Amino acid sequence: MSEHHENPLLRASMTWTIAGILLGAGIGALVGLWAGNPGAGAGIGAAVGAVVGFIAGMRRGRR
Repeated sequence: MSEHHENPLLRASMTWTIAGILLGAGIGALVGLWAGNPGAGAGIGAAVGAVVGFIAGMRRGRR
Protein backbone atom coordinates (compact mmCIF):
# COMPACT_ATOMS: atom_id res chain seq x y z
CA MET A 1 0.00 0.00 0.00
CA SER A 2 1.14 3.48 -0.72
CA GLU A 3 1.47 6.05 2.02
CA HIS A 4 -1.34 8.44 1.14
CA HIS A 5 -4.01 10.17 3.16
CA GLU A 6 -7.39 8.76 2.33
CA ASN A 7 -10.25 11.17 1.79
CA PRO A 8 -13.21 10.05 3.97
CA LEU A 9 -15.69 11.82 1.68
CA LEU A 10 -14.40 9.89 -1.33
CA ARG A 11 -14.48 6.63 0.62
CA ALA A 12 -18.10 7.23 1.68
CA SER A 13 -19.17 8.12 -1.83
CA MET A 14 -17.47 5.04 -3.33
CA THR A 15 -19.11 2.75 -0.75
CA TRP A 16 -22.52 4.20 -1.54
CA THR A 17 -21.81 4.04 -5.29
CA ILE A 18 -21.01 0.32 -5.11
CA ALA A 19 -24.11 -0.31 -3.00
CA GLY A 20 -26.19 1.67 -5.51
CA ILE A 21 -24.82 -0.34 -8.43
CA LEU A 22 -25.62 -3.66 -6.76
CA LEU A 23 -29.07 -2.61 -5.58
CA GLY A 24 -29.91 -0.92 -8.89
CA ALA A 25 -28.80 -3.93 -10.93
CA GLY A 26 -30.89 -6.26 -8.80
CA ILE A 27 -34.02 -4.15 -8.96
CA GLY A 28 -33.45 -3.43 -12.66
CA ALA A 29 -33.09 -7.14 -13.42
CA LEU A 30 -36.37 -7.88 -11.66
CA VAL A 31 -38.17 -5.11 -13.53
CA GLY A 32 -36.49 -6.20 -16.76
CA LEU A 33 -37.53 -9.80 -16.16
CA TRP A 34 -41.11 -8.61 -15.81
CA ALA A 35 -40.76 -6.52 -18.99
CA GLY A 36 -39.01 -9.30 -20.93
CA ASN A 37 -35.37 -8.12 -21.01
CA PRO A 38 -33.55 -8.61 -17.69
CA GLY A 39 -30.10 -7.76 -19.14
CA ALA A 40 -31.17 -4.30 -20.24
CA GLY A 41 -32.99 -3.74 -16.96
CA ALA A 42 -29.90 -4.68 -14.96
CA GLY A 43 -27.69 -2.38 -17.04
CA ILE A 44 -29.99 0.60 -16.76
CA GLY A 45 -30.59 -0.11 -13.07
CA ALA A 46 -26.85 -0.30 -12.38
CA ALA A 47 -26.24 3.01 -14.17
CA VAL A 48 -29.02 4.78 -12.29
CA GLY A 49 -27.95 3.15 -9.02
CA ALA A 50 -24.37 4.34 -9.50
CA VAL A 51 -25.46 7.96 -9.92
CA VAL A 52 -27.92 7.85 -7.03
CA GLY A 53 -25.41 6.06 -4.79
CA PHE A 54 -22.65 8.55 -5.60
CA ILE A 55 -24.89 11.52 -4.81
CA ALA A 56 -26.12 9.88 -1.59
CA GLY A 57 -22.54 9.14 -0.53
CA MET A 58 -21.43 12.70 -1.17
CA ARG A 59 -24.38 14.08 0.82
CA ARG A 60 -23.93 11.64 3.73
CA GLY A 61 -20.16 12.06 3.79
CA ARG A 62 -20.40 15.82 4.38
CA ARG A 63 -22.32 15.41 7.61
